[in-house]
Amino acid sequence: MDVDQLNLSQKVNQFQHGGVVFTERELFILSATRSGIKVTEIARQLGITTRTISLIKESLRDKLEVKSNPELVLEAMKNGLVQ
Repeated sequence: MDVDQLNLSQKVNQFQHGGVVFTERELFILSATRSGIKVTEIARQLGITTRTISLIKESLRDKLEVKSNPELVLEAMKNGLVQ
C-alpha cells in the first residue's frame, strides 16, 4: 500500500457549519451527549478512551464558544448540529 492509498483510507467525513468544520466523530459525540449517553458508553462504542472523549468535548466547546457541556448541547441544538 502506498502513501496515497493510506491517506485515502484514513480520511474522515467532515461537515461544515458556519465556517466551522466538525468531524463525523464529533457530531456522534454531540448526539450521544444530547441523548444522555454516559462518557464511558460513548468511549466503548467508539473504541477510544474516556480521556479522548473529554478532549473532543473540550475542542467542541472551543469551536462553539461555550464553557460547559449543557451549553455545548444547547448551542449544538440551536445550530442544528443535533436534534
